[in-house]
Amino acid sequence: MAIKLNGVDVGAIQFTDNRPGKTIHIGPFLPTSATDGDVWIDSDTQNNAGKNLLQTLNLATIVGRTVNLSINADYKDAYIIVRGLVLSANADLTITCNNDLVSYVDSTASPTTYLLKVPSVKSAITTNKFIFKFEDVQDNQGYQLGTVEGIYRNAANNVVPIFFAGAWLQIQPLTSIQLTISAGGFTAGTVLVYGVN
Repeated sequence: MAIKLNGVDVGAIQFTDNRPGKTIHIGPFLPTSATDGDVWIDSDTQNNAGKNLLQTLNLATIVGRTVNLSINADYKDAYIIVRGLVLSANADLTITCNNDLVSYVDSTASPTTYLLKVPSVKSAITTNKFIFKFEDVQDNQGYQLGTVEGIYRNAANNVVPIFFAGAWLQIQPLTSIQLTISAGGFTAGTVLVYGVN
């Protein structure tokens, strides 16, 4: 496969990292058959950066209530996609950074112990899905902003679309993200971690 820039041949695509995969997915929809190392180039005109799949995690293999995800320093932004989250009990899902439990504010500027929270996720539901976005993860000059968007069924059995933002008040690069549930355990679901150049 070759690339043209303004009609001029630039040359063949070369993968220079040591990751598996080596497939480029182009389009606005998350690839359904991506493997670690694949590149996703979405069609968003505001952010046409390639998304490199860094990690795939089966939540059914998690023992305990916390999933720890590493953020690679090679990437500017991080996207975490959770598909088909199934819990064994109704629970809140919270997101923290670098194992910090104190340095956050929510969108109302109220202090919290988490960056983002998805309240009251109903157990045994297979259609829950979320996208967590973190921009400028290597920034050590300002605070970290995180957003979550998604749709899930809450404990009252209502379908809830969400879009929340939160801020992490530590001025340091983001090296890990924790997804923690308040009760029960993870029964099923997939976590995809993407790095954006």
